[in-house]
Amino acid sequence: MKILHMVLDGHEVGQLIQDRHGATRVLTPPIDGAPRISIAFTPSDTPVKPALTRAYLAGLLPDNADVREAIAGRLGVSSESQFALIAKIGADCPGAIQFLDEAQLAGERSGRLVPISDAGIAARLKRLRAGQRDWGVPGEHWSLGGAQSKIALRREGGQWHQAEGLQATSHIIKPGIARFRSQALVEHVSLRALGHLGLSVAGSEFVYFDDEPAVVVERFDRIADDDGSLRRVHQEDLCQSTSTLPTNKYTVKAEDVVRVLRGGGATEGGVLEFVRACIANWVLAAPDAHAKNYSVFLGPAGVEALAPLYDVSTGLGYRDSSQLAMGFGGEKDIHKVTGRHLLAFARAVGVDGGDVLASAHEMASLMPMAFAVAMDGTPIDRSDDQAWLSETLERLATHCAHVLTMLERTR
Repeated sequence: MKILHMVLDGHEVGQLIQDRHGATRVLTPPIDGAPRISIAFTPSDTPVKPALTRAYLAGLLPDNADVREAIAGRLGVSSESQFALIAKIGADCPGAIQFLDEAQLAGERSGRLVPISDAGIAARLKRLRAGQRDWGVPGEHWSLGGAQSKIALRREGGQWHQAEGLQATSHIIKPGIARFRSQALVEHVSLRALGHLGLSVAGSEFVYFDDEPAVVVERFDRIADDDGSLRRVHQEDLCQSTSTLPTNKYTVKAEDVVRVLRGGGATEGGVLEFVRACIANWVLAAPDAHAKNYSVFLGPAGVEALAPLYDVSTGLGYRDSSQLAMGFGGEKDIHKVTGRHLLAFARAVGVDGGDVLASAHEMASLMPMAFAVAMDGTPIDRSDDQAWLSETLERLATHCAHVLTMLERTR
């Protein structure tokens, strides 16, 4: 039997156990004051079933098998073993849980912060953009979920660092989706636009590292304490909450999420915040708001709040971007959703239909202006990036006018 210790804020809160047959289970006994590890399973002295464990761990690892294989190859382990991968890169995962072996548990639980220049970051981004599958480099022990290529670094004192050992990362840097023009820029502006509309969104910047464009996202699951140390904050994505493997992330419906949120202790205010986020993604014409792109903060009683929105990007102007990840009233085509579908959705999730329509109307009326303000606040060095963003704004204005028309169709 092999064991990894699950450590939260310096205290052991559970174990990841692999038996001699390779079956892996999470054990999370009840501990007073400790956050729920996941709302997909309750604290118990009995280990969680392997299927639930598999879905939970999958949310901590890259979605794509070829990325996991590349990382596993560098580390000398099998990409088919979640336990083996977590043992190597589980020191800094999404949320607050660290997976530590006996030596790490007994040691100083520290590591080095190795300075990296803008040129060094640019080189890493360029390799990812060229198709390199391994997101990390030797010495790093972080893991992130999702499908987009990315790196995780620590920014401290105005200097970027690679976090080695058990050090925490503070930011996620993404080069954008290579097949989509100026996608990193569009993602940043999309996020900022939703922020201007009053939604809670992750902090982000659009940056050129030398000649490499990237969106830099501040991790909302990391908080700087008064002494300057970086503290991990526990959260999980909604694939983990619903015990859904990332390969099935597009099958999770908003109605499923609302049911799980309520069952997991979310307030009605939290449910309404999720509903507003779903509406915002439709108005923005953002096709990729699946269950992995929403997260919740967890406390002892379960869901404490919806996490800030992240990985939000309008798909206007890109191919194969006309379908919503989560539809309304059975309709997922971004251009075919009507007021009737929103009212059906409101009934299904138990919220006021009039409020849903009013929220959608307000967002559609203000979204182009919010996008324009976000554009104005973003330094853009390249004329082709600026041109694409201006074209995107025109498309968004046309789409929002269409949304306002469709909202009138309530029968």
